[in-house]
Amino acid sequence: MNNLIPKQCCVFLAGLLAGCATPERVAKLVVTAPNVQRAARSSQWADQWLRALCGGTNRFQSITIPVGPPEATLNAMQLSPGDYHLDFVSAVENDGHGHKLFSLKALPRTNSSLAALQERGTILLLHGYSIRKETMTPWAFVLAQAGYRVILVDLRGHGQSTGKIFSCGKYETSDLVQTLDYLSAKGICCDKVGVLGISFGADLALQWAARDSRVAAVVAIAAYDQPEDAFVRFAQEMKIPVSVKVLELALRLVV
Repeated sequence: MNNLIPKQCCVFLAGLLAGCATPERVAKLVVTAPNVQRAARSSQWADQWLRALCGGTNRFQSITIPVGPPEATLNAMQLSPGDYHLDFVSAVENDGHGHKLFSLKALPRTNSSLAALQERGTILLLHGYSIRKETMTPWAFVLAQAGYRVILVDLRGHGQSTGKIFSCGKYETSDLVQTLDYLSAKGICCDKVGVLGISFGADLALQWAARDSRVAAVVAIAAYDQPEDAFVRFAQEMKIPVSVKVLELALRLVV
């Protein structure tokens, strides 16, 4: 599922850039939040997917967090520590037409009710560019079943969060500092805090930890140290119709 949503975003971008991929136009798209580039995807699919994954019951509690400037509202959800009796199994299969399909299943170990666990700390999960918090669900259950309270966050301009600007970490990192302020003030978060991020979320995790001493542990998966290079690779891998030269000029305008 993580791979499908960015491709849909790329199709949208390809249509916008067709025949008019000037550096100025590309630069504007780069700094525009994914939810503004395309209509924000309905949360219905996410809720249905969560229910299917969780055995028919959405185990998550929703949280709304005000941040800014620039003003935005982040949507997050928390999963309490406990044994949910779920194992996750993933596989990559060939569909017979030369395409590989990723599948993910949640397998219940028993029909027993939730067994509460002593809380060991709080871990925030950060998704990648153009996707949303629900794609981090398997990580959430693995960590919750290890005794951690887990907070999944829609970054600004993603999922159910608001915000019109994508800043490669400038505003997003400040948002996360304020998120932890909010969670601590509401008594949702304990003193032991960690963060796990993937791709852009991994970059944010490192930036956040560097400026916020409350973040004691970081797991950064597939992070990148040069956003400019990451955008070039992203465009090439997704076959977006924009030349490397135009993209490099656009990124200079953004920086």
